[in-house]
Amino acid sequence: MLPLWQRGDTLAQALGALHAIAEDPEAGRAERHDMIDAFEGLDRHIPRPIRAELIGWQQQEAITISRTTLCDAPDDTDLLATPDMRWAFRRWNDESPLRRAALAGLVLMKEHAVDLDDVELAGQRLPTPRRCAGHRSEPRWWINWKWQGYRSIPYCLAHGDGWLEVVQPTRKRPLNALVFHPGPKAAAFRI
Repeated sequence: MLPLWQRGDTLAQALGALHAIAEDPEAGRAERHDMIDAFEGLDRHIPRPIRAELIGWQQQEAITISRTTLCDAPDDTDLLATPDMRWAFRRWNDESPLRRAALAGLVLMKEHAVDLDDVELAGQRLPTPRRCAGHRSEPRWWINWKWQGYRSIPYCLAHGDGWLEVVQPTRKRPLNALVFHPGPKAAAFRI
């Protein structure tokens, strides 16, 4: 232990003692707990207990984790072509980061040829034309943010295809997302 200040010392003396400490050339970055490459740079938006659970599920081979940057929906998107789909998006105003995240997530689903009948968006099924005509199916993809319902991930993926978690929805900055797919032992989480 090295005393930096004693009663009677001036601020200049204390700062002199502090600045006299040599930097250790062997020192490195402190160990970071509950981190994987997919979380790099996003860790401040993913609470550590959630990171620990996700890593645990990945180690159990229930899920796989990857990262992606979402593209914004074009202004002339056909995602909101029907009145029912426009109605479904009424819960967010036009400038909402959540609306932006929802549309960007659906753009990714379309890029991967996911049937929108099988998507649950922020806890609600999409009113696609087929679903409005009476078609019923269980969700196979989930799009969420703010870690709502994240504990369901391994159970949903035991019979689904994927979970898209938009890590920090924003109005202007890039939309980063984590993509969870079923792992080799996903069936072990079936209820």
